[in-house]
Amino acid sequence: NIKALSVKYSCGEDLVKGFVNDYGEAIAENILKGFENTDNSVTLRVNTLKISIDELLEKFKENNITARRVAICDTALKVYSAGDIRSLYGYKQGLFHVQDVASQLCAKAVGANENMRVLDVCAAPGGKSFSIAEYMSGKGEIISCDKYEQKIKMIATGAYRLGLNNIKSLLNNGEVFNSDLGSFDRVLCDLPCSGLGIMVKKPEIRYKNVALLDNLPDLQYHLLCTSCEYVKSGGMLIYSTCTLRKCENEQIVEKFLNEHSDFSIVRVLPEIERNEDTLTLFPHQNGTDGFFISAFIRE
Repeated sequence: NIKALSVKYSCGEDLVKGFVNDYGEAIAENILKGFENTDNSVTLRVNTLKISIDELLEKFKENNITARRVAICDTALKVYSAGDIRSLYGYKQGLFHVQDVASQLCAKAVGANENMRVLDVCAAPGGKSFSIAEYMSGKGEIISCDKYEQKIKMIATGAYRLGLNNIKSLLNNGEVFNSDLGSFDRVLCDLPCSGLGIMVKKPEIRYKNVALLDNLPDLQYHLLCTSCEYVKSGGMLIYSTCTLRKCENEQIVEKFLNEHSDFSIVRVLPEIERNEDTLTLFPHQNGTDGFFISAFIRE
């Protein structure tokens, strides 16, 4: 049946086998089916510091742009037949940035407010930092890091367009603890992963050699352990990926909790129904990218 599913959904057999092992055959097929459904829309995160979602919908209507709200996320708009986003009404004025619903929910899960210091460990291209800054009313401080100069410039450019002055983009290697950064109320650890939740956007992933992904959990765990050192007592650490592989998600969480007794898991976004404290978003269930979000409080 692995072979049949592989042919039916144009995915490598190893990848299909991984989903079946993690979720069972029925759910695995639903996941693969979910990656087939694309409505040719682009999802935007409305810059609520500059405009309300209703006002932007009205402006889009005046400019003959088809857009609709997204039930699961009150900051998201789906825009249809948008063409080049940079020529869309409101882009130059910084009224929105492009961001999938799952990533917007991840930023919401951080639970940051205007009195906080927030660290975004692997921030590029910056979307989650931008959304967090908007939740913080453009106040407090967000340190958005990446280890590549070019990506840091990308974050800074995006923050400038959106008018988000509380974001400081910083060249920093997440694998090495940097005591100069200080401690934080919130640390977002949204890490490099296999990307198996975003196959709609990146169809080339469908035939990725799964063996090439074997070293990812070790890297992710190392980054998470380094990142947790920045969390102040009473602060929160958020671990997220855009994949659906349990070895990069639930198994990392389990290992982290076993080895860090000063952290305990906390259920974020409780309004989204699921059976675990962690949250896995599925294309077929939630209409989002495949995405994993977990959060821990430090004692």
